Amino acid sequence: MMPYPVKVRKDPKEFHRVTKDALKIIWAKAKGWRCRFIFEDKTRYYWGDKLKKFYAYVLASGLFIRLHDSHVARIDALADYRAGFAVLCTGKEIPVSRKMREAVKQIVEANRNFRP
Repeated sequence: MMPYPVKVRKDPKEFHRVTKDALKIIWAKAKGWRCRFIFEDKTRYYWGDKLKKFYAYVLASGLFIRLHDSHVARIDALADYRAGFAVLCTGKEIPVSRKMREAVKQIVEANRNFRP
């Protein structure tokens, strides 16, 4: 699959930006007017734009799901669902909106069946 380049900053206050592959992001969280990304290697980077714009950018990849107004996660990183929260492969719990709960449950079940 083709990489989705995204320019991010290690610190939201720093000027220097680096280019990362958006498809290596495990989850993203809206933080005011910017987004915080957590990558596969557990590094954190910031993007100076809205989460809505990021989600529209990666929507065509089909790898991400919007769990809540302020959270987007990679589908294959969803490990479990517990009482309104999606649990990622890293153990992090992310809130899930009511309208997305059934979809998340189905994704988690599919991920369980797919994993060896």
